[in-house]
Amino acid sequence: MNKGLNKSKLKKDYSVASIFFAVIFVGLGLLQQGLLIQVIMLFFLVPCFLLFVAISLFRRQWNVLFTKFALWLVAITLGLLGQYYLYYVWKQEASQVIIFLDHYKQEKNQYPETVIFNKLLSSKLNGKYRFFYNCNEKTNFYPMLLSPSPNMPFDTYNYDFKDKKWHYRAD
Repeated sequence: MNKGLNKSKLKKDYSVASIFFAVIFVGLGLLQQGLLIQVIMLFFLVPCFLLFVAISLFRRQWNVLFTKFALWLVAITLGLLGQYYLYYVWKQEASQVIIFLDHYKQEKNQYPETVIFNKLLSSKLNGKYRFFYNCNEKTNFYPMLLSPSPNMPFDTYNYDFKDKKWHYRAD
């Protein structure tokens, strides 16, 4: 009688732990630069999940196995969709910044200085992403525009004004 009670308690503990980690994984999907933490989390959870699969196959607990598999499939999908959404929002804000810079260049025939850019950008765009801009009035060549990556810490996107493209730079 005690063995049956322990097995059911073990099943509940696995269920609670799986739901707990799945919710954390999905929450990290909505966190800026949470992709790295998600990858680290998967690195440690995949061996545990494989061990659980082996135990479930050995004990022939098909319902538990398919429930956990479905739970993690949904959690990984939602977590990665959250990261894609963050990238999509960043891309929209970045395109607004580039449109703003192009309009300014067409009107004034030069790119704005750093101080002017920061004032105008804060009044026109109230986004959640930061853009670092540097343009010297004396050497009004192509300015430098950087933005932190929305998914990975320490990585940046640099805008190339000649190619009119964002370039990803891993650090």
